[in-house]
Amino acid sequence: MGRQAPAPERMGDDVMASETITKMPPHGHPINGMEAIGLSFPDAVLEGNPQEAAHVFTDLSLSQATIGVWESEAGVIRFDPYPFDELCIVVEGEVALVPDDTGLAETFRAGDLFIVRETFRGTWHMPRKLRKFYVELKK
Repeated sequence: MGRQAPAPERMGDDVMASETITKMPPHGHPINGMEAIGLSFPDAVLEGNPQEAAHVFTDLSLSQATIGVWESEAGVIRFDPYPFDELCIVVEGEVALVPDDTGLAETFRAGDLFIVRETFRGTWHMPRKLRKFYVELKK
């Protein structure tokens, strides 16, 4: 009969057993939460007051990626163009992206995964608070 591995010891919700694994709670840092960052692109706001908050879980300088959680209050933001390629996973709320080239909305809700290219030109419509995990890819 094969050797059985010992049962893993469970760590607390705010502690990681290894520096090689990063837990990413949807509300940011387990103790400090998310940091208010105001408006990343104030000139791009078309409607509402989409105040933002974020927590960067890791910034991988060698791979040019930043990974974190971000949120915004309701509003409409225009990008011309989007500042980077980004992978997004919606945690809470919804967002409709309307690219200029088609004018057709693509709506993403909690649980949806999508990629926005840095060539995207158009608007983000957030009818209510939006929270997402992100992987920002820089060149």
